[in-house]
Amino acid sequence: MTNSLFFKNQAGKYHLKGTVTKQQIIDFARKLIVPDFIDNHILFNSVEATEFLKIALSDEKKENFGIIFLATSMKIITFEIIETGTISDSNVYPRNILTRVIELNAKYVILAHNHPSGKISPSVSDYKITEKIQDALKVIDVQVQDHIIVGGDKCFSFANNGTLNQTGGNHG
Repeated sequence: MTNSLFFKNQAGKYHLKGTVTKQQIIDFARKLIVPDFIDNHILFNSVEATEFLKIALSDEKKENFGIIFLATSMKIITFEIIETGTISDSNVYPRNILTRVIELNAKYVILAHNHPSGKISPSVSDYKITEKIQDALKVIDVQVQDHIIVGGDKCFSFANNGTLNQTGGNHG
């Protein structure tokens, strides 16, 4: 991997070519970590997903809605940002997610989005979009494993907090 601010020597160590900002280091680290996480990785627990999503989403200035697509074996197919919004909102369309799930032949998904404010409490709209996506994917027998909200270095997991409705239905 090449970057104008970093270079990799023959021993596999990265060096700076000049002065860099904190954000440039974070961006470069993401470029290194994301492919390593995805490449032939089998997801064994939500802690792994949460730690990855903190890296992928925590420093974003706008709300981003992403999905980890998983095969039947829980092997990660890919992670993609589906929608980018404003500092406090993103429009998510279940139809687009359904289309992408079919294209990738995914069996499970982990939904994720960041709250640039750093607050990780789910909003009413967070519950509603989770339910809409679950209902859409249920039709093709694809399960939402979790919905994780990232705010800075903290995360909220719908599944770990007992608020992921595995069968669809109403949430407050």
